[in-house]
Amino acid sequence: MPKHQRTRRLVGRLLATAAALTLLTSLGTGTAHAGVMQFQDGFEVDPAAKWAIFGSQSPAGGFNINMPANARSGNNSGWLGAQPGGWSVQQIEVRTGSVSGMPETSCAAAVWIQPLVIRQEVAIEIWDLFGNMLYRKSAMYAGSQNYQQLYTDRWNLNGRTSVLVRTVDYGTTGQGGTIRLDDLLFQCYFNG
Repeated sequence: MPKHQRTRRLVGRLLATAAALTLLTSLGTGTAHAGVMQFQDGFEVDPAAKWAIFGSQSPAGGFNINMPANARSGNNSGWLGAQPGGWSVQQIEVRTGSVSGMPETSCAAAVWIQPLVIRQEVAIEIWDLFGNMLYRKSAMYAGSQNYQQLYTDRWNLNGRTSVLVRTVDYGTTGQGGTIRLDDLLFQCYFNG
């Protein structure tokens, strides 16, 4: 092999080795790592101790215990009923302290609902502990034999150590409305 080809190969190998070492060094020192904090509740363990129920105009709500036919998964689910013009809420506190100080933390939530009347409005809301609404998404649903997912987009946690996740049933139709709910999922995504 001529000398100029050997020199090119040697220079190529040295450059490749230097590039690999630079990459490995940068990976080992100070690289941000993405992470996820997750909270789930499917009403399976003592839901009355964790979920608050309230609303306006004689709100109704409760839990279907050991009734797997009413649940999306497992044996239990929640339910809400709203009078015409009223609303009912099931709310749970989610503690986010483990990720509240992480940079660029955004969160999202989802709950499965089963509307039991022809047409009704249902919302998922995120509140802080001081009564400030952080996020709200509502939709109109038709009565269904199937559960449907209601979810938020990502929103910024801004250092909060706890939030309240609410499912709201609005009595927007003439007869009010009833829903079942199950399988809440709450996730925060962060770089740290």
